[in-house]
Amino acid sequence: MSALKPPIGISLARTFGKNINEETVLRTAEAMVSDGFVSAGYEYLIIGDGYALPRRDRATGKLAVDEEKFPCGMKALADKLHGMGLKLGIVTSAGAATPNGAPGCIDKEYVDAETFAEWGVDYISHDTSFMPPKANYQTVIRRMGLALRNCGRDILYSVFSSDEKLHVWARSAGAGAYCDRSFADADEVTFPCDEIAGYSADYCWHNCGEICVTDDLPAMLRSKLALCAMMSSPIIVDCDVTALSKETSDILRDGNILSIATDDEGRPARRFGEGVYVKYLKDREYALAFIRDNFADAIFSFADDDNRRMEFYSYDFGITWNAGYVMEAEGVFGAEGKTEFDAVFAADVAAGDAQVYKLRLVR
Repeated sequence: MSALKPPIGISLARTFGKNINEETVLRTAEAMVSDGFVSAGYEYLIIGDGYALPRRDRATGKLAVDEEKFPCGMKALADKLHGMGLKLGIVTSAGAATPNGAPGCIDKEYVDAETFAEWGVDYISHDTSFMPPKANYQTVIRRMGLALRNCGRDILYSVFSSDEKLHVWARSAGAGAYCDRSFADADEVTFPCDEIAGYSADYCWHNCGEICVTDDLPAMLRSKLALCAMMSSPIIVDCDVTALSKETSDILRDGNILSIATDDEGRPARRFGEGVYVKYLKDREYALAFIRDNFADAIFSFADDDNRRMEFYSYDFGITWNAGYVMEAEGVFGAEGKTEFDAVFAADVAAGDAQVYKLRLVR
């Protein structure tokens, strides 16, 4: 049940890397609660791979926690997060080592899955870094999926791999989410091709990439969040929550766009023109997004910062001229106001920005 809807969470993996520690994790968790991230729907806190020592415990073969960084241990940390309404996520690898040099899970999948369950882990980002040349990475990814299914705890299994056919077999490997790039290369949001997007559905979601909050302008952040929401992608935001501006925090916690991301229908959007996407929602509603940025589509080219007129034609969506229906558009993210149209709806969108609307069919 852990992947019934796309997971939403905060990651510390890229922002803090090896410098992560117990104090930072708990300070972040407290900020997520007090600043409204938890109540907005952010349920995972992913701490990365800096919790582990470079070598396993020689006596047991289990992963060894760095006690200087995490003096209370992982189980106590997980218990504290669970008590705050959060779930614990970590970064692992199907290969010999994780991105930051912690031991990988290859040939230790069952031991590690049982360890993660004992610790109270709820989510793992499983990379394919440092894979031995003769290893079959599909086999080891499937093996971890099997191990997690039998560890006695519901752990969401998120797989990162550069295999161009990952979308075809990720679901059968037990993955709850998948990204067709390595963890290291998934630090930017990209729009999937129609084939890959079509495989994303309940219990196994295509990950468009992680939203890394650095010096992004509000418009750029809005575009990234809109794209992930429209594609029903996991929304994993890598940042220091305690250092966010109010404007950035407000964008990330926007209830309208997060509700579109986790809509019960779970349908990825389809493209209806350059930068124009429509997503079916529950209760006979639809989401329309105008997204203007070069990360969203390779055919985009923005040499200027001027507004651009973007258009959505109801005919292309399936409403013929004589259908007797009109559409109502209500701005919900990056746009305001409500209007009706029977042929074309247009908006002026700034470079790098996005506007999202709710659509309804009306007589």
